[in-house]
Amino acid sequence: MATAIYGQRLRELGGNIAPAVVTPVESVAINPQRSVAHPTDILVQQPSALASIDPVNTVTNWREKASIAIKQGDLAGAITCYQELIQVDSQSVAGPYNLGQIYRSQGRWSEAIACYQQALQIVEQQGGQSDLNIQVWEIYQNLGDVYQENGDVDEAIKAYQQALDLSND
Repeated sequence: MATAIYGQRLRELGGNIAPAVVTPVESVAINPQRSVAHPTDILVQQPSALASIDPVNTVTNWREKASIAIKQGDLAGAITCYQELIQVDSQSVAGPYNLGQIYRSQGRWSEAIACYQQALQIVEQQGGQSDLNIQVWEIYQNLGDVYQENGDVDEAIKAYQQALDLSND
């Protein structure tokens, strides 16, 4: 399905993707661990990018919409997309983790903490596995960072210790 969407978008651009391409650095908006551009990057600078994605409520669609919204600077739109993603797939770590990343970037500490904790609960339910390209210890590290940024040193230490324990496995 994604191939069809990108093909359609390329046809609309007359085959010239140059004005729409962003650098890999720009594609790291929320997830700093991401080192390569995402396929939706070619859609970033196109105003109709969100409209070009199939409106069916699927995990992939909500992830793509959120990614595009972030790249367009529409964090409110991205928040809505990740909230929808959580509704569509309550067992995906991506929704709460990425929502936590946005809340963290906005200084919304309690919301970020709740999202990271939700992501960790899902990981625990899945036997320590994550559907993201990050390690579980990284979620704990981000949680510790938010606790520290919020001034809760004791909780930050606990989260950092969990991150260390898991990263040494």
